[in-house]
Amino acid sequence: MEIERFDELINTQNRHTRLSRNYSQRKQIEGKYLIPLEYLMIDKKQFNPSRKWSFKCGNCSTKVSSQDGGNYFTINPSLNWNLEFTTETGLERACSEGCIKVIAKDFVREWVKINPSRKLFVTEDLEERLTELIKKCIGLEKKKRSQLSS
Repeated sequence: MEIERFDELINTQNRHTRLSRNYSQRKQIEGKYLIPLEYLMIDKKQFNPSRKWSFKCGNCSTKVSSQDGGNYFTINPSLNWNLEFTTETGLERACSEGCIKVIAKDFVREWVKINPSRKLFVTEDLEERLTELIKKCIGLEKKKRSQLSS
């Protein structure tokens, strides 16, 4: 009995050591790690007016066309997520900020579900962190456009 508890303690410590090398730890929640949302690689893009193409939104299935102009979102989780994707490349497209958020949450939920250390990740503030990440991506896109027009 004593040896089993000792083995369990060592396994837990090894898991925390491995996770602490790869993930940020939430200071106020001891032993919990932040889900690496930056690996989702969310991007806001603008249609190229010289190319005619379209896609169906990965969330609401609305057909979005380059002829409509405007922006769209992409999400392309890196290999670190080890998910089975609905597309060959793993790239999903969305018609709006709301739809990309739904797709991102689905990716995160799937990743947490298949992750053997799922209990060690903070999921309580996921909605807030995803909103912040998407806003950051939108801000980066605006910054890129203003630099190009300068």
